[in-house]
Amino acid sequence: MPRAILLAKQKLNSSLSDSLGNRFVIVPLSQAKREAIAANLISVTEGALPGFCENMTLLEVASEHTSTFQRLCFSLMLSVAQVVLHRKYAEEDAQEIMIRAFHLFFSEPSEERLGPRFQKAFNHCLERYAGVWQLSVPMLNPNEDRMYEEWAGVFASELAIFHGIPCSQAKVRRWALAAISAFRDGCYPL
Repeated sequence: MPRAILLAKQKLNSSLSDSLGNRFVIVPLSQAKREAIAANLISVTEGALPGFCENMTLLEVASEHTSTFQRLCFSLMLSVAQVVLHRKYAEEDAQEIMIRAFHLFFSEPSEERLGPRFQKAFNHCLERYAGVWQLSVPMLNPNEDRMYEEWAGVFASELAIFHGIPCSQAKVRRWALAAISAFRDGCYPL
C-alpha cells in the first residue's frame, strides 16, 4: 500500500488529466485509511491552533477576541486541508475524508463548537472560502497561489468587517497568507 500511494502521488504530481481538467482516479483508499487520515487531519488542526493564536498581539487583535480568531482559524485550516486532499486523492475519497473530519471536529466535547455563534462564524467563513475555490477549480494549478491570496483577504475581512474587530488588516492578510502556506505544507504528509 505505501508503494501504491507513492506511485499515485507521482502520477498526480505529473498532472495527468483529461481535456476538462478532471483527475484520473488512481488508487482508491480503504474506509480504514480514510478514517485514519481524517483523525490525523483533526489532530494536526488542533495542534496547529495554539501557534496560530500566538500571533494575535502582532496583528493588533485584542485578547478578548481570541474565541472569534480561533473560529476563523479553524475554518481556514480545514479549508486548506480540503484543497490538499482533493489534489492528492480521488474525489470520492477526499470528500469522505472531509465529511469524517468534520464529524470528528464537531463531536469533540466542546460546548463552544456546538454553540450558534461558533457555527455562524465558522460556516460563513467556510462558505466564502468555498466560493473562491469553486471559481479556481477548473484551473487549480495555475490559480492556486491567487486563490490563497483571496483567502487571506477573506480571513482579514471576516475579522475586521464581518465581526467588527479592530486589527491591522494589512498585517492580518500577510499573516494569513503565510499561515495558509505553512498549514498546507503540514497537510501534505496526511
